Amino acid sequence: MSPVNIKYVGVSGNWSKLCELLNRHKKLVCKSNEGTGGNGVYLVSNQFELENAEYKIYNRSRSMAVCPFYEIENEFRVVVLDGKVKLVYRKNIPYLLGDGVSTLRQLLVAYLKENIDCPVSFNIPDEDYSKIFNSGKKYYLHWKHNLGQGANPEIVQDKELVGRLSDLALRAAKVVNIHFASIDIIETKNQYLVLEINSGVMMEYFSQLNDSNYQIAKDIYKEAIESMLS
Repeated sequence: MSPVNIKYVGVSGNWSKLCELLNRHKKLVCKSNEGTGGNGVYLVSNQFELENAEYKIYNRSRSMAVCPFYEIENEFRVVVLDGKVKLVYRKNIPYLLGDGVSTLRQLLVAYLKENIDCPVSFNIPDEDYSKIFNSGKKYYLHWKHNLGQGANPEIVQDKELVGRLSDLALRAAKVVNIHFASIDIIETKNQYLVLEINSGVMMEYFSQLNDSNYQIAKDIYKEAIESMLS
């Protein structure tokens, strides 16, 4: 809760608890509770970055969500409506592929020549640009899996995986008693965890990829409206 509003929740402050979380987990993700699309989300690894993130978030939001940073192997979105799963897709972050010869800077230049409209806001430390990565090694261009930040949606076809993700998403939706939601699930260290439950179901970037995705999104929204009015 922001310093301006914290008096309404009966606690003395946030800073000591935030520092305790940072010391325990070494890396934290801080985000506004009102934001969408990966905007206003910060990865912090020291007190200066934590203070800077808190300042920026509380300048435009009344509350902030904080969680430990996880090394994410895959992130999925599951769209749920009235206790049924309507869509499951993976969010693929753009990456550069090492060749054992080219520097990261050279790989990035070649990538941008082929992807002129790439929307990614690169999260590359200065010291990495001159590094040469082994052939076949992936270097991800960002740590965020948001479609608006450059990730690409891929509908999951594996029935076993769809079943596993669907079960977790439906249980999460039931816990918070939500009927229409998009639920983000991460795969990390061979386990699946619910990252967040979104009451705002946004499929703008998903629907723009091709006509098939557009029709899928249209059908889901149509069914949601009909359910609301029935």
